[in-house]
Amino acid sequence: MNVLIVDDEDLIRRAIQRYIERRGDVPLCAPDGRTGLRVLDEQPVDLVITDIQMPDMDGFQILRAVKDRHPEVPVIVITGYATKERAIQSVNEGAFALLQKPVLIEDLGLKVDEAFQALRARREERAGVQRLRRAAHDRFVHLEKEKAFSAAILRNAPLPICLVDREGQIRMANPAFQECFASEEDEVEGRALEEIVRSVDLDLRAFQGLAEDALDRLIEIPVRPARKGGESRYFQVRGFCVDFFGTGSEGKLICLLMQDVTFKVKQGREEAARQWCLKQLYEFREMTVSLASSEGLLEEVTRYLSEGVGQLNEVLVRLTYRSRRCESGRDVGQEAPYLTGQILIHGEEQGRLEFFSASPRSVEMQREFVNELTEVLARRIEARELDLQIVQSGRLTSLGEMAAGVAHELNQPLSGIRTFAEGMLYGLKSGWDISQADLRETFQDIVEQADRMTAIIDHMRAFSRDSSEEEPASFQVEEVVQNVFKLVGSQLKVHGVTVRVDIPAGLPECRGWPRQVEQVLLNLIVNARQAMDERAARMKSGEVPSDPAWGAALGVRVEREAGGVRVAISDTGGGIPEEVLPRIFEPFFTSKEAGQGTGLGLSISESIVQRHGGRIEVTNRPGVGATFEVVLPTGKGL
Repeated sequence: MNVLIVDDEDLIRRAIQRYIERRGDVPLCAPDGRTGLRVLDEQPVDLVITDIQMPDMDGFQILRAVKDRHPEVPVIVITGYATKERAIQSVNEGAFALLQKPVLIEDLGLKVDEAFQALRARREERAGVQRLRRAAHDRFVHLEKEKAFSAAILRNAPLPICLVDREGQIRMANPAFQECFASEEDEVEGRALEEIVRSVDLDLRAFQGLAEDALDRLIEIPVRPARKGGESRYFQVRGFCVDFFGTGSEGKLICLLMQDVTFKVKQGREEAARQWCLKQLYEFREMTVSLASSEGLLEEVTRYLSEGVGQLNEVLVRLTYRSRRCESGRDVGQEAPYLTGQILIHGEEQGRLEFFSASPRSVEMQREFVNELTEVLARRIEARELDLQIVQSGRLTSLGEMAAGVAHELNQPLSGIRTFAEGMLYGLKSGWDISQADLRETFQDIVEQADRMTAIIDHMRAFSRDSSEEEPASFQVEEVVQNVFKLVGSQLKVHGVTVRVDIPAGLPECRGWPRQVEQVLLNLIVNARQAMDERAARMKSGEVPSDPAWGAALGVRVEREAGGVRVAISDTGGGIPEEVLPRIFEPFFTSKEAGQGTGLGLSISESIVQRHGGRIEVTNRPGVGATFEVVLPTGKGL
């Protein structure tokens, strides 16, 4: 500790100095007040011992100067004239202690110890206060950040969120709540929750008294017609108490989070209805996968419904869709149905589901099932028809991709016909003696070329025709591959692609829709050709290093495997980028430039193969190429 000693008497000053040194502290001596204050300004001082009676500046002036500059530093005043008045003045001026000369070392030591103890206590107190202030400031900053973070979450959360007081008044709501339950011009804050959101039957007062409780309830809420078409929506409402104003129970609000679970609820109802009515006779989703068309769906559903509902009472089920009508069950002799459901597609009635029974039972239970089922039927039919349209669109897109190759394929027989015809005309004009045998041979050649063109055109017609009405049939994969190369072979030649096909004899038959399998293989081959074209162009432009040994090569290998046939299509297009590979089967995803692809080719192909009960596997070789393998089951699975 540094101790400043101010006394004009040299003997006393040196005596106190020696005592301070023996204590192990540092004495700082000054013979007068001005020198003492200068030392105080220049060096840190922990204790001041000063005489009162000095010529230039008395001890009280020094005391006041010390308290002005360093309030926490204790000051011990010594004097040879210890009067009551001076003692009172010392206390009033803030002196730590008053000692009378001659100063006893024991008394001085006691007061120095007490002064140092008081100084340490004050400094610790000040440090504690500073720590508290820093902690309070840090807490304030943290709370401000937390407040900003919470406000950002509340503002941007997709879930409707509101804060409700014990009276049920909305105190705060986020934009998602406003959008879901009110119009833009409506003000929701300050209004009753039940006025804005009906069917929220919550005992707010009872819930608010238990801050540790949590609310979790499924409720049905009619959402405003302008946004949801007037339909009821199901919300999972979760709530918890928030001491929003920091005032205990009086400041508690309920935070309600509302998650739209309508789809989940309806899924659950669909599942329950199916389990009850159909007695696990079929899985609706699996049944629709293998059906060729919406009409096929009608027949299957009608039969299963009659069998399922027939467990409750004798029933005739009639299902109509557009011009198609299917019936199944017993003829109960009733002209009017006891249950009816509309099949609405895009808001218009496209069909009707009707139940006839002489003595219906469990009507209410069945009514909910019928309402749900007609909704499901409408969505399944709509999705199935859209899927068929997409498949057909993909087939036509593939035809467009082959246009140049098909034109080349047709140009060859046309050129032959023209050559034969022009030769005959020239001979006739020149007066040649043309025999009947020569005429017959020439015309036979023309007919053969015309037949070749007819075969190409017929196959293109068959390929492009809508196959949604066809029944599944047995087919040979070898024949499918050959038909694909009839369409795309010339195109591959035009693009300089070397083709190698390896098909062993004696392959088993597959079952399904051969033209759809042609569409899959055609799409994979066209994709491979485009990848090799792109790699050649990038080599030519210098974007990738040129490789003199590289060539565009397509390999098609067919082989038997356990329970199926595998068709592998390999290319030398450089492979698929690793960041693209996980998404290649996503609908509408394409890595091609705008206008050069729909992003549906592989998605449609995967859908077709899955419909046949098969799968598509991909092997990627970065820098070399890719192999797509189509695995189709054999036998009579469809």
